[in-house]
Amino acid sequence: MLPPKVMIISSVHFWDDPRIFYREALSLAKRYRVEVHALAPFKEEWHQGIKVVGLPCRKPWARPLQWLALGRRALSCRAQLISFHDPELIILALFLRLCGRKVIYDVHELVAEDILTKQWLPAFLRPAARWLYRLVAGAAMPMLSAVIGASRPISAAYRHKRKAVVRNYPPLELFSGPRDSVSPYAKGETLRLIYSGSLQPARGIAEMLEACRQLPESLPYHLDIVGQWPQDNAYAARLERAMEPIADHVTLHGWMQFPDVVRLMSTAHIGLVCTQPNAIDALGSPLKLYEYMAAGLGIVVSDFAEWRPLTVPYVAAARVDSSSPAGIAGGIVAVSDLLRNGAGSGIDRSRLYSWSGEEQTLLELYAQLLPVAA
Repeated sequence: MLPPKVMIISSVHFWDDPRIFYREALSLAKRYRVEVHALAPFKEEWHQGIKVVGLPCRKPWARPLQWLALGRRALSCRAQLISFHDPELIILALFLRLCGRKVIYDVHELVAEDILTKQWLPAFLRPAARWLYRLVAGAAMPMLSAVIGASRPISAAYRHKRKAVVRNYPPLELFSGPRDSVSPYAKGETLRLIYSGSLQPARGIAEMLEACRQLPESLPYHLDIVGQWPQDNAYAARLERAMEPIADHVTLHGWMQFPDVVRLMSTAHIGLVCTQPNAIDALGSPLKLYEYMAAGLGIVVSDFAEWRPLTVPYVAAARVDSSSPAGIAGGIVAVSDLLRNGAGSGIDRSRLYSWSGEEQTLLELYAQLLPVAA
């Protein structure tokens, strides 16, 4: 007898989103047949035993076409359980529930607050959009099968009798190298910095670039930036101006698949997580922070009260005022000194944060809804 089928859908995220594919889909594939339907530059491919069916990228106003496509696919593929990852799919989720499908809402951020930061939505419409989301989500929650939150604050924002916290801890098996030390760094060596993720203003890219300009001339460095270049022309122009004086020290890699990002991390010394203080991300689950630690990098991280406990056992880290380029530059220098002096040489990184525990939570929740025959 074939295992039950699970369908993961998104009209916003790419198919190889680290949480969607490299954490959840690969874990679920250990017990279920899994299909991922999300943004992709292809129609259909198989990746690590998982069927991936692509959606074309569309402008926000055209995304209802994505919803219709996902609805048709959900009905035709006959998946017993469907997991959706975007708030805009709530109405579709309710329709699928009425059709007898089990549906899980996997929430990545504090959506109601995040709506107020959406650049593509006119500012005067954002409060109304947040109100509408709260109204629809509140009414829809009891009808859904379960809710998963990427952090405790996210999970706590939703009332449901069946919900779980599944954090973005890293799958350590994808991170090669010894687990008993962080990246070594020798004086005079080029200090390799890396940032990977969204290039939106809230992630502090402009502040990172300005911080690099303020590094001492005696400190040779190179910054690798991984992520999709912002579509906001004004912000993109701001980044280009900030990058121009240090262009020889920066490489823009664009979007990369997660295993390729991990390989690039293995060449770096310090990972940057400079989320801005007014960003809702502070209450979320800092995916890249966990990944940098799994890769054994030194860390320069925003000094948020919610994040401080995460770095306490990790001595090769500096918490900084991420709105201050000078503060970020000082953090980079401080961590380079720590690495040069052997800080973190006794850390067992495998015992810090690992996806294995989160995987178990995920599978236990799915087992309640979709048991697998022994």
